[in-house]
Amino acid sequence: MNEPLSKGKPLGHTWLRELKVKHIRIYYLINIPKEKVLLICISTKKNQQTKINSIKNKLTELKDKLHEPKVTYMVQRHVKEMKKEIRALENEQKDLIETIVNRLKKMDLEHHNAQ
Repeated sequence: MNEPLSKGKPLGHTWLRELKVKHIRIYYLINIPKEKVLLICISTKKNQQTKINSIKNKLTELKDKLHEPKVTYMVQRHVKEMKKEIRALENEQKDLIETIVNRLKKMDLEHHNAQ
């Protein structure tokens, strides 16, 4: 279990981590002796600093929650919230790709008509 707990980039503390997965950042706390992980939130590069500042403002509260027995429930709730955020990000990405494709088609058509 030690190897997965060592993943991610420490954010000022060994127990506060950020893991980058593609364009998403996952923030979590770890308790290595008890082999527990508390997922906090996810973000994109765009709102990364805002999320980190929010987490750092709640560090004591979050660290206390890591030691509570009901952490499993909290992790499940956070995973559901993260899935919603990931779906929203995927939809945003699809919309952006569609916009780019449409603009490229329009540019190609305009170029073709200009010839």
